[in-house]
Amino acid sequence: MANQTPEPKKRGRKPGTKSPRNIFCLCVGVVDAELQVEEVHVDGDKNSDDELLVAQATEKFEEKHGEEPEFVRGPYFQRKGQQTYQRKRDSVKIPVDEIVFTRDKGVAEYNGWEVGVRYIENHPDAAYIIFKRQLEDDDKKKAKPPAKTVNIKALKNVRSVDEEASA
Repeated sequence: MANQTPEPKKRGRKPGTKSPRNIFCLCVGVVDAELQVEEVHVDGDKNSDDELLVAQATEKFEEKHGEEPEFVRGPYFQRKGQQTYQRKRDSVKIPVDEIVFTRDKGVAEYNGWEVGVRYIENHPDAAYIIFKRQLEDDDKKKAKPPAKTVNIKALKNVRSVDEEASA
């Protein structure tokens, strides 16, 4: 008997390698007088031959529907990390030399902070905000963010400074 040590079990991927991405083909065919459009998952990797993957998708479509598809598009990777909505940015980029303030001032709420608001004369839809204090009393105090220009629609509970003095 030879002294053989068993090979250690390999777990997961090698470090630095990405997980394999799913490959799909789009198959379109007419089955029982109805248009069938189906995204078919095919087995392969990014180095697989395209014609082989298209043939595999055609075969899977035919197995499922009983007829060959009219045409097949692909292969392609499914997009990763799709978002259901696209977040709109609140910040507005205005060069410093273009900022001219009006005489109007205000106070508002922005992302959990009370902010001082200065309106910009040549950009009526934007305002320059200066962070004053955090509205939620958390145990952890956050550092004040730097002042910036934002879209006025992002501000909540906007009050002019004149209203503050009279209240």
